Amino acid sequence: ADAFPVAKSFSDVLEAINVLRHDEHKFKTVVLDSVDWLENLVWSHTAQSHEKDNIEAFGYGKGFVIAMDYWRMITTALDELRDVRNMTIIVVAHCEVKRFDSPDSEPFDRYQPKMHKLSAAWFQEWTDVLGFANYKVHTKESDAGYGKKRTRAIGSGERLLYTTERPSHIAKTRYQIPEVMPLDWPTLANSIAASFDAGEETKTQTQTKK
Repeated sequence: ADAFPVAKSFSDVLEAINVLRHDEHKFKTVVLDSVDWLENLVWSHTAQSHEKDNIEAFGYGKGFVIAMDYWRMITTALDELRDVRNMTIIVVAHCEVKRFDSPDSEPFDRYQPKMHKLSAAWFQEWTDVLGFANYKVHTKESDAGYGKKRTRAIGSGERLLYTTERPSHIAKTRYQIPEVMPLDWPTLANSIAASFDAGEETKTQTQTKK
């Protein structure tokens, strides 16, 4: 895929987005890969802009709050690509397993974006589809001897995209699309398109009834 040079600063990222916003091109999709690596650039920019040595130097977590101003600059610029240039925006993030203290159950571990809680929450609200990608895995029990069983994980390498939140992972969608689908772009794009078509059909039927 065509790509900009690897961004080494927050300004590099904004400049790349602005090039797509104002210059002539035929691209229909932009991928930000990855947003959790961008987070370090955002933190460095925040610290430098306020003459601090690092994001922790603000004290009491204040630096992470200030950094949200720069995150909003990123998402606002991406919104302009979507609204003005009609581009599809894809943001990629790595995940990590973290403990989740649920108010209505015992604590459990789950996959979530490998980001600070403030920026992770911001992107979770901002995006239309937050998909969790993982390998399809099933388990198989075998005899380990002495009356014991051994459980092994088996997978074919098939990757799936989950679009609905479960205890094991964070996910969401604003569209009427399948909860689980193969991890490939045509499947996702066609599902979203079908969701729009179904919505227009329902809207037409409602208007007809009136």
